Amino acid sequence: MNVEQLRLGRHELDFYETPAWLTLLALAHIPFSGTIGEPCAGHCAIASIMKEAGFKVWCNDIDTTKPADYHCDATKPEHWATLPQADWIFSNPPYSHLSAPIVQNAYQHSRRGVVMVLRLNWFEVCADRVDFIKHHPPTLILNVPRFCYTKSAKGKWATDQCPTNLYCWDKSNISGMTRIISFSRDDIPLFYRNPDEAPTFERVKEEIPRRINKWANPSGKRRTLEELQKLLGTDKPA
Repeated sequence: MNVEQLRLGRHELDFYETPAWLTLLALAHIPFSGTIGEPCAGHCAIASIMKEAGFKVWCNDIDTTKPADYHCDATKPEHWATLPQADWIFSNPPYSHLSAPIVQNAYQHSRRGVVMVLRLNWFEVCADRVDFIKHHPPTLILNVPRFCYTKSAKGKWATDQCPTNLYCWDKSNISGMTRIISFSRDDIPLFYRNPDEAPTFERVKEEIPRRINKWANPSGKRRTLEELQKLLGTDKPA
C-alpha cells in the first residue's frame, strides 16, 4: 500500500483550519490596518485572532453551515460586489484550482492589501494566474515549517506533499520586489505541528499584544504627527 492509499480523502470544500501561530506570524510581519475581510472563514480561526487584535472583521464562507456574516462564492467577482469594503483581505482559501480566482478577486476588492495561506507551489507559472503574478508579484512571502492539516488512514497526523506559506500583496509597496523570510520552528512563538497540540485561545490571546506589527493601525484612521514620530522613534528629546 502506497502513501496516497494511507491518506484520507480531501476535506469537504477543501476546509483546513488555519493554525493560530500562522495568524500571529502574519500579525507580526504585516502592517494591517482598518477593516479585515475573510472570504473563506470556516470556523473563523483567522478572524477571531484579528478581532482580538482590535480590527473590525467581516467573515464570508460559501458553506452555509459555517458561522459567517455572509455566504457568497468568493470565486465569482459579482458575489464580491455584495460584500463590504475591506482595507485588507486575509484568508486561507481552498488549495485547489479555486484559489486563483479567490486571490485575484480579493486583490481587486481590497484597498491596501491581501494576505493568503497558499501552497508553496502557488507561485508556479500556471495559466490561471501567470498574468496576475507577472503584474502583481507578492511583496512578501513568509516561508514556514510544514503543518499537519490531516490524518492518514492509520489515524496519525501527516504533512501534505506540498507545504503552505503566507503570501502578502501590500499595495503600498510598488518596488516590484518580493521579499522572502524563512522561519524555523524555534523562530515562531506558540508553534505547534498539528491541531492536537494547539494551545487554548486564552493562551493565544496573551500572545497577541506582543505580536502586532508596530505599523499596524486597527482603527484605519490617519495617524497624527505625534503618533508617527513615536513609531519612528523621533519623539525623544535631543
